[in-house]
Amino acid sequence: MLTLQNIIDSIQVRFGGRNDAPAISTYKEAANYASILGVLLFSPSELHLEGTIALTTGSSSVTLTTLTRLLAIHTIWNATISSPLLYIPVDLWQIIVPTSLSEPKFYTRRGNMLLVKAAPSTNHSLQIIHSAYPPVMANSSDPLGFEQHDSFVISVATGLTFAAFEEGETVEIWAKVAEFLKGPLELGMKERGVTFGPQVDKIIRREGK
Repeated sequence: MLTLQNIIDSIQVRFGGRNDAPAISTYKEAANYASILGVLLFSPSELHLEGTIALTTGSSSVTLTTLTRLLAIHTIWNATISSPLLYIPVDLWQIIVPTSLSEPKFYTRRGNMLLVKAAPSTNHSLQIIHSAYPPVMANSSDPLGFEQHDSFVISVATGLTFAAFEEGETVEIWAKVAEFLKGPLELGMKERGVTFGPQVDKIIRREGK
């Protein structure tokens, strides 16, 4: 797995070995932004995590801040009653959820809060499968956090560094950045199709990623 230093070394070569403090700082920021974009585009399985939160008696909401770097919720399993919670979009929360419920059956997300209906009469344990943002890479040995998209991350980080080193921000600069991304993005999309099958894009859209 790539480390921060691997990414910095790859960028540095493209800029003549420039290693002054502002350049190194730019390389690090670009690497972290590139890792986030890689996660948003490819949803790597290494960052599909499971966490547990407690829903206490009478509570119809609970904070999600205990889930590691939460990006998107995939599924919720109510371990207390061995039943899944069904997702309702937040803008339909007050419209289509039945009011005559005795146990938590539905959920929606509002920021860092999980809302459920109905509030439980006893404590419930919710197991949440979710995708996470990548860990911030601060030290040279810190890992990227996912495999298979090294060339994409390096290309994006290089393009961002190129844009940062330019004197001004223009349409032409960002067109060049986009050109950096084209090849690695196409390869990454092909790899994802091979790994997950032709229905992966429909699945990802359904899960709200």
